[in-house]
Amino acid sequence: MLQSRMTALSAYCAKAWGSPDAERFRAATPKVQALAESLAGAPPGSLTEPGWNAQARECLDAMGVPVPPEGWEAFEGWRVSLPS
Repeated sequence: MLQSRMTALSAYCAKAWGSPDAERFRAATPKVQALAESLAGAPPGSLTEPGWNAQARECLDAMGVPVPPEGWEAFEGWRVSLPS
């Protein structure tokens, strides 16, 4: 599932247009594609290895996602307010 979502994200980045972020997403496409291709051949259980984290963080950086204030190591997700 993760690999298919990364492939979809890669396609989205490659075709991005119409927003101020489009150029940055198109520029991030090679890194996102490389991660998607790496995931396709990843042996089960290997995604906890440090190299995967580094590659994923490079993709996030290329897409303009800032490092959380507490850093990636302590990050547990973004808070989302749901309507009552």
